[in-house]
Amino acid sequence: MKKALLKNFSFTLLSLSYIACSDKDISDTSNSTNIENIINEINNSGLNNKDENTTNSGSNGNIIDKNSSETTNNNNGNNNPQEAQETIDSPYINPLQPSTEANLSLPKYIEPATPQIQTLNGKTVKTLSGEITNDLTISSQYLWKISGEVKIIGSSISIEEGTILYAIDKNSSLIFSNGAKIIAVGSKTKPIIFSSLADIYLKDGNSGDWGGISIINSEDSILKYSLIKYAGYNRSAIKIESSNETNIIENIEIYRSFNDGIELSSSLINLRNIAFIQIKGDSLVLKNGSTSKAQNLLVVQGDEVSIESSAVQIDFGSNFIATNIEILSKNKSAGSGIYSKGGSIHLINSIITGERTGSCIQWETVGALSGKANFQSNSFGNCSGGFISPANSLSSSNINDLSNIFHSGGDDLRNNSAVINPYSIDNWFDEYNNLYMGSYIENKTWFENWTIGLEDLD
Repeated sequence: MKKALLKNFSFTLLSLSYIACSDKDISDTSNSTNIENIINEINNSGLNNKDENTTNSGSNGNIIDKNSSETTNNNNGNNNPQEAQETIDSPYINPLQPSTEANLSLPKYIEPATPQIQTLNGKTVKTLSGEITNDLTISSQYLWKISGEVKIIGSSISIEEGTILYAIDKNSSLIFSNGAKIIAVGSKTKPIIFSSLADIYLKDGNSGDWGGISIINSEDSILKYSLIKYAGYNRSAIKIESSNETNIIENIEIYRSFNDGIELSSSLINLRNIAFIQIKGDSLVLKNGSTSKAQNLLVVQGDEVSIESSAVQIDFGSNFIATNIEILSKNKSAGSGIYSKGGSIHLINSIITGERTGSCIQWETVGALSGKANFQSNSFGNCSGGFISPANSLSSSNINDLSNIFHSGGDDLRNNSAVINPYSIDNWFDEYNNLYMGSYIENKTWFENWTIGLEDLD
């Protein structure tokens, strides 16, 4: 222990000597001589008695050769480990060395859960989060990050055409409530895109990457030429609740939703030119007394569809009036084309077909109550579960009207000469010069050039 103290004293003395000499001319040889004398005294004192080939020498005489891992015991017969331990010198500590202990008062860095992207694809990223109570315009010159559950309360959000918004995780959603409005008007050349971080940043989106868009108690909202991709984690990709027909929903694609595509609850909402592609749940659901007029709906049920998921589900008390609906399936696990659970339907100029375990139409009563059914100028065919189930469940309807055609094999389902002008049914429907079956006229499709996943549509 004494030797360690002397070593520390010697180092300090040497340091002070160096500092004292530093203010004088380096050519002053007397200073140099004084330093040499101090060093010689330290050497002669025996404190610096290390052999030049050793890296550590303790008082017990153990010498460790730099070139060998073996130790030579020179403890002069002292074999008491406790006594040898007590005589080991304390390690040398440089008094000028800064402390290596952690400073707990400094802020701790926490690795972010998601990439903190400042720019992407040459655009600055801006964030939507928390509650928004003031009107806001979302410019297409930025990318917009949806962080968590974003609540728009009583205010209006206007989104420019061509804008891209992406959610950072599964719990991220846009919720419009208390009269809040979304005005998202894209165009064929510049659609608005709502998607996920995995899709926009990694080009590897999956169904259920994020929640979706909820519109509650709204008037005058507009969604046009917009794509909602990879939504549906814990809700429908689009849910509209307690809202009326002043809201406009047109030219929308729901692509690969993990849950239902569009859910209408206690609402009066009309739909025009809507594509549901690879939806895992039901593509369209009407519930809690909702009423909807729909024109040009295209449903393609593919590999991701859940067992028994239907294209359109109409719950008790709801009413669906639709023209030019086209329901296709490429998955034998798909449920019925249209599934009424006590709801009512008036269907015109529509096609229901495809590989599915369910029937083209499934009709159920709720207790003793059944919805009303009216079918005019439709083509049903090639549904693996048959045309209708349960059998004869629609015997009191006009399902067997001659304007409806039941196909089998490779018949052309678009070939129906009894096609009806939808405008004659309700003046909300667009009137076309050329009437047609299904959701589109070949080579004149409303979904060309702005949707995805329809490249191989027959």
